[in-house]
Amino acid sequence: MTSRLANAKWLSEILHTGPLWINVRTGQALGLRSGDRIKVTSRSGSVIVPVRLINGIHPQAAALTEGLGHSALERLPGP
Repeated sequence: MTSRLANAKWLSEILHTGPLWINVRTGQALGLRSGDRIKVTSRSGSVIVPVRLINGIHPQAAALTEGLGHSALERLPGP
């Protein structure tokens, strides 16, 4: 995958970081609510992101977009 949308000026103005999508029931069982910020850790490192509880994701999965929030090319508007 690539991160082509990370450089889209219009997108960077409205979206600063991608939320972690978690199934509603799974999130509630973990004591989470939409908007909570949590730390996600993997072999690649860690990131703090907001949670978005949705019904459209499998209860044993989580999804996180890639490519948002970088500032390598220029200063992007912040939240």
